Amino acid sequence: MAAYLVNQLRLQGLEIHQAKAGEYVILLDQPYRDLAVTLLTKQNYPKEAKFPPYDDIGWTLGLNYGVDVKILDSLKYAVSDLTMLTQDVKYVGEVAGSGANYILKYKAQNTVLPALYWIKSQNKKAKVVVIDEQQIINSDTLSPGSVVFKEITKTQADQIGSQFGLDLIAASTTPSGKQHEVVLPRVAIYHSWFSTQDEGWSRFTFEQRGIPYTSIDKDDLKAGQLRNKFDVILVPRMRGGVSDFIYGVDAKFGPMPFTKTAEYPSTEHPMLLTT
Repeated sequence: MAAYLVNQLRLQGLEIHQAKAGEYVILLDQPYRDLAVTLLTKQNYPKEAKFPPYDDIGWTLGLNYGVDVKILDSLKYAVSDLTMLTQDVKYVGEVAGSGANYILKYKAQNTVLPALYWIKSQNKKAKVVVIDEQQIINSDTLSPGSVVFKEITKTQADQIGSQFGLDLIAASTTPSGKQHEVVLPRVAIYHSWFSTQDEGWSRFTFEQRGIPYTSIDKDDLKAGQLRNKFDVILVPRMRGGVSDFIYGVDAKFGPMPFTKTAEYPSTEHPMLLTT
């Protein structure tokens, strides 16, 4: 998550250095100094405020991402020991130990779900279980929520570490306590031409995360039998009422041919852009 946060900050134009010890350092003598302060320092909403806060306190990204961010009055590093990042960083997870079972200590890592879909697509025999009570495997204490990958190869385990940044523990024994198998949901995202913005952002998020989905529309609703096809249907926020949700754009508004009319005299003329 630290690597993810660093990349998000670089996307905003912030200059970020890395110390020899591995920590990431953001010097405040840079053009976007105020943005760094806004995004990373704890924002205390005034207690005497008459109205409760809106989203003005939602910008402390270290807290949002679970990353420990320390604000220092003086630099504890020699500037010569700092190297400015010129490209995005990537955390590569490690696979420690030996054995045919691979255990992930779950800490709400945001790449776990994409990793589960990926391993299922690569290995139909792969089985994933989640333990429901604390257990000890070898010398490792596993908290409830820990994920166990079974019947996957060492190569696939290594790729889970490198591609999704997850640390795995290889073990020859499997947890024996209370647990349940993971069944990945079949997801659909509802599409309506009447309001497309939030639906587009939803699809973008799923695609960026590598989570498969099926796009459905009003015709799928009319056909029915949705429960037989999907476990989850995401309906993004959209404008309009019930009729707009079901029927989409009114037929009187489209489809409209690209034909020159008195009202739109330039419709059929091509546009040439030059630089």
